[in-house]
Amino acid sequence: LRGKCSACQAPISVRYPLIELATGALFVACWWRFGEQPSTLLWCGFVAVLVAASAIDWDTTLLPDNLTLPLLWAGLLVAVLGWTDTSLPDAVWGAIAGYLSLWSVYWLFKLTTGKEGMGFGDFKLLAALGAWLGWTMILPIVLGSSLIGAIVGIGLKLSANLREGRYVPYGPFLAGAALCVLFAGKDQVMSWIGSGKSTVSHMLVQLGAHLVDTDAISRALTAPGGHAIEPIRQAFGADMINAQGAMDRARMRTLAFAEPTALQQLEAILHPLIGQQADLHAAQATPDQHVVYDVPLLVESGDRWRNKVDHILVVDCEPETQIARVMIRSGWPREAVEKVLAQQAQREFRLAAADHIILNQGITLEQLRAEVEKVWRLWNNVG
Repeated sequence: LRGKCSACQAPISVRYPLIELATGALFVACWWRFGEQPSTLLWCGFVAVLVAASAIDWDTTLLPDNLTLPLLWAGLLVAVLGWTDTSLPDAVWGAIAGYLSLWSVYWLFKLTTGKEGMGFGDFKLLAALGAWLGWTMILPIVLGSSLIGAIVGIGLKLSANLREGRYVPYGPFLAGAALCVLFAGKDQVMSWIGSGKSTVSHMLVQLGAHLVDTDAISRALTAPGGHAIEPIRQAFGADMINAQGAMDRARMRTLAFAEPTALQQLEAILHPLIGQQADLHAAQATPDQHVVYDVPLLVESGDRWRNKVDHILVVDCEPETQIARVMIRSGWPREAVEKVLAQQAQREFRLAAADHIILNQGITLEQLRAEVEKVWRLWNNVG
């Protein structure tokens, strides 16, 4: 063809073969990451849509619904069918968190400045990424996209190619961050910015455990339409419910710091509901599965959880490391993190309550996995 279209003889831009090469390279990366298995084809389709959507968004600042919505529904479908390692609850909450997080930022920016900071396609794209990768990856994707966007923006500014007065599309940065998460792996990402407890929980699920995540249950109870919303409204007033119908976490946290009785009142509402939901989740385990309860404040809860389990595993780290991880994960200032941790059981009490302890600090991800497998073998009386 000598670089020309066979129909109209117009020159073919070098961009087209470059996009094809990039897509092919990503297909190879999927094969390297996931190996020769059927799910690799699904991830190849996933990355191909991201490449196409990013190129369109970069040119037009529009993300087509005929790409983002099928990607979203496909993510939920493969979760239902169990074709990827993202469970259906993780996929559903990932889609919800992905959409609502950017939707909230959009409206906050618009109400503050009177301008639109991003398009609705960005909400749908992040919802789709959440459906494929799970809700725990939403924060890493947003942080990663911000970093990629800053680097690209600085590069464009220095090269005098920045679109002054025009929108810079956000979709390619979301897609780039999602690809980083995909190829790094969820466990690796969680070890970088997540809590050690969550990382270990995911490893136990990979070994065959059935996870009951009480933190996720708590968030669902206080989300719009959650079973705890009306009792919270009655106990604390309508001011504690935000415009979306969820508990206003920032306002509640401020009240709990100022009035310890308010925290006790909130716990009296949430803890029985969490216990009921945890029992329902645990009942979904198969007879041959170990049920793992991921409980942030197990020691502080007295015998409520102790009586449900055969073993207590504490994932430990130095206090400074714990503070740093919470600051990164939550975005809170150090003072707020220290206030929260001051209300929790001291480290020595947590360690004293443990049957097994994993120190998740100063070790690689593979070393952590080896420690988790060692505990797993003990639980199964193997080795």
